[in-house]
Amino acid sequence: MERTKTKQLRFVMKMRPKAYPMTPQQKVMKEAAEFCGIKPGITRSELVDKMINCLPEFYAKRKTN
Repeated sequence: MERTKTKQLRFVMKMRPKAYPMTPQQKVMKEAAEFCGIKPGITRSELVDKMINCLPEFYAKRKTN
């Protein structure tokens, strides 16, 4: 059986994108997450609890400083 088309291998070379600098608001949110203990792998209930109780405390302390 003859084929009319042959399959050719093609390679695509890519470079990873450079990391973008963080905005000031992103830096503040990162600080807040560290302060409250928000990290990947916590349960949804823990996250909701920390978002309701801990984040307002962080921003209140930040505002007074």
